[in-house]
This record gives sequence, C-alpha cells and structure tokens, in this order.
Amino acid sequence: MAWIKRHTPWQSLPRQFDPTLQIPGFSIDHAAIAAEIESLAQSAPFHHWRSQPPGALYGMSLSYDPDAPAQEWHSGSFGHPRYRTLPPTEYFTAPERERHTAPRGDYLDSLGFRKLIPEIDRLPALSAFFNRFKMPVVRATLRILDGRKVAPTCNDHGGMHQDDPPEEVLRINLCITGSPDFGLQYRGQPPLSAVAGDHLVINSDADHRVWVARKTPLQRIHLVLGLVPWLDYDAATATWTPNRHLGKTHPFDLIRAGLAWE
Repeated sequence: MAWIKRHTPWQSLPRQFDPTLQIPGFSIDHAAIAAEIESLAQSAPFHHWRSQPPGALYGMSLSYDPDAPAQEWHSGSFGHPRYRTLPPTEYFTAPERERHTAPRGDYLDSLGFRKLIPEIDRLPALSAFFNRFKMPVVRATLRILDGRKVAPTCNDHGGMHQDDPPEEVLRINLCITGSPDFGLQYRGQPPLSAVAGDHLVINSDADHRVWVARKTPLQRIHLVLGLVPWLDYDAATATWTPNRHLGKTHPFDLIRAGLAWE
C-alpha cells in the first residue's frame, strides 16, 4: 500500500463518521451461512486468535496470501504471535504503529490476503455471498466469541483501537449469530448491538472495540472482511490498478451509492 500511495495521486479525503452506515439492499441467508460454517469446522482447522494466548476468540482466515506457505492459509490473517508478549496497554495499538512500515507479505499487509480459501468453493451460500461484492475482498475472517469465556466490557477505554483507514480497506462486520449481549462501541458512543443478519460498515479510522455485556452460553459468530474501494484487482496477473474513485470519492459515499454490493 505504501508503494501504491507513492506512485498514484493518492490523497486522503476529509474523515466521515457514520457509526450506523449499512450497505443498501444488503441481505443474506444467515441461517444457511451458519450451517455452512458448522460444516466448515469439519474440513478446515479453526484457530485461536494468535495475537493473544488462547481465550474466548477463535475462528480462521477465510482469505489468504497466495504467496504464503499453505500452512498459513487458514490462520495468516487471524492475529499474529508477535503481539502475545505485549501488555494490554500496548496490544491494541501496536498494529496501528506498525502498519505504515510493514513490508509486503506481512500480517499487516491487508492487500496480500486477497484469495479465498479453497473450501469456500464447495459452500454455495458463502460462495454466493462473497461473489456479490463489487469491490475486491481482502482479509476476510470468521470470528467466534465463546460467550462462556468472555470478560464483560469495563467502563473505560480498554480495547479501543483503529484499523486500516476506509480509503485503503473498508471493513464490513456481519453478524451470523448474535444477541444484545454483544456489540460494537465507538469511543464516547453507546454500544451498537447486533443480531443474526445485521451488518455494519466499520468506521475503522475511529477508536472502536468489541463490547460485551455479560457471560452467556452463546457462541457469537461474525464474518469480518475488507473491501478495497479505490483499487481493482486482476487475479490472472495478480495486479492492483487504481480506479476512477481513487482520491476523489470517499469510500462511505461509494457504499451509499450502491457500488459495493450486487
């Protein structure tokens, strides 16, 4: 991404904050996707979130870097062990500091995670879901929170962080199973809960965190994925090309215009 910025008329546009932004016309068969996730667990390895010792969060990478070893395909974008030794005060912000200098092929190279794992081809609901996006999909992950192991969110700013800015990667958070006990919270804002079928476009350049009200028997299942708004991808040549919106149209406006979902 740093190389692309140096060789294109890349410019960040004025920041927008729209915590309830959704994709127009978005609808999915969440029950069918939930069933396929259950079958996926029988054919592909689930992993604990690798950035921390094993805890409440587990799942897998649904997209991978085709230049990476095959043993990394299902875990390469699901956290990184190098963050395990960091104290809580640094853990959430370390990727923010490192993102600007991360080399190609690194865990923080979102454009690298550009190919869906092979198992998706055999799952019709998930395959159809991904095929309906009109922007390239990167860094797709399946994230499951074991409600029996979670810690309720405190009334402080713990866990607040930022991800790739939306002009680089638009982050979509889709709830497959959920309840009012789980949600998303922005700094200074009340939590936004989600139930099955709900989704949000994450304001990734604003401080945010996962919010948990209490322990529960529920296994909260979300799909979290990135859309690349200003670049097109050609899988045949493995190349990225600037599109006509680069530096001109805010990614949130592309969402509102219906340019993300078929």
